Amino acid sequence: MRMSAYKQPHVCCIEGLSRVSTKQDDPFSGRNTIRARFAADLLQGEGFEIGAGPWPQVLPPGATCSYFDMRTREQLDEYFGREAVRVAPIADLPARFSQSADFMIAHNVLEHSPDPIGTLMIWHRAIRTGGLVVISLPHYIFCEPDRMRVRQDINHIIEDFLAHADGADPASRAHVADFYLGWWQDTTKSYGLKSIEEFANLGLSTLRSESVDVHWHTYDASLTLEVIQVAAMFAGDRVEILRVWTPDRGETVGDVLVAYKIVERDSEPGSLAASTIESHNAWATARKNLVEGVRRQIGAHRPDFDRDGIFIKILPKPFRLENGHCYLADLDEEIMGLLARGGRLELLENDRPLGPAESLHDDIRASGGGRYSVWGRAIYFSASDSSDPRSNGRMYTVVVKRNVLPADGRA
Repeated sequence: MRMSAYKQPHVCCIEGLSRVSTKQDDPFSGRNTIRARFAADLLQGEGFEIGAGPWPQVLPPGATCSYFDMRTREQLDEYFGREAVRVAPIADLPARFSQSADFMIAHNVLEHSPDPIGTLMIWHRAIRTGGLVVISLPHYIFCEPDRMRVRQDINHIIEDFLAHADGADPASRAHVADFYLGWWQDTTKSYGLKSIEEFANLGLSTLRSESVDVHWHTYDASLTLEVIQVAAMFAGDRVEILRVWTPDRGETVGDVLVAYKIVERDSEPGSLAASTIESHNAWATARKNLVEGVRRQIGAHRPDFDRDGIFIKILPKPFRLENGHCYLADLDEEIMGLLARGGRLELLENDRPLGPAESLHDDIRASGGGRYSVWGRAIYFSASDSSDPRSNGRMYTVVVKRNVLPADGRA
């Protein structure tokens, strides 16, 4: 089972700008009432909800619930601009419920996973046989920003599962651009963007960042049910669909609501899942062998092929105010390794070089103006106009020219 699916629900790492936090009237009051009616006669015993935020499912008498999220309580309060429920880390879910929960709830969470099949498989392992699952996803027709986006089918989502999609792979990143184009109005408002340049920089920065929170896929009722069934088959479970409400029938406000029961489960994945995974693994092995053969051929002609070149990476977040105009960002192991092997670092702001490099820290603090310096495992830097790089809408990129030293350490 791939625990990486735990990385996906409710992850937010937007590069370049801070989200504008605005406290407003509860936008989910209508949905809350519908969700309560939808599951009032089904929920009983002890269960859990993922991603409840400030709007947990209203439970009927006798039902108790624990809450899990990728964010901390403080992060949720800041993100939603209102008090959220008390949560435990979602990584604690397997230890807390090992095929023992009577029910689970996840409203508007699964669309935030680049691998919804793998994520559902993990969730199912916390539910007892005979237990209940209640989920909802936004119907793309009734979610205006999703309406014009590229539609995916179950074949695409199965490929994401087989390819171990984690949101950082190139195939997943195509969804990020698609999301930002569809959600341009919401993005502009949420981050207080003033120009096309700011929007483009935010989108490109997010596209290249390490973790992203978007609607990775767009759903309708049919695709939602297909994902549930495929996840069950791959896990060796058999599920029974109990209830489906959809917005096109006037039963919900924009969401597809599904309740289903895990009727029985096998200790091993079913034969269909096993044969599918085996076929995919065979193709993956063949592809790996092909790539390695190509690289060997290239290496025969260019033995220095992997010993030079340019390494480019978004400056890791979060930035921290050091003093005056000076901000700090930690450099990861990959960047530090390249610098230790003779690489030369350059810092770009919106693809324009900053500098002078190797400036005195007091000069960076006092004068800003794009000065920067690498010291220890961090970079001390300033924006070109001495503004706050955490909120000025610009993208900061590290470029390392990889002049790798020979094994004996001589240049």
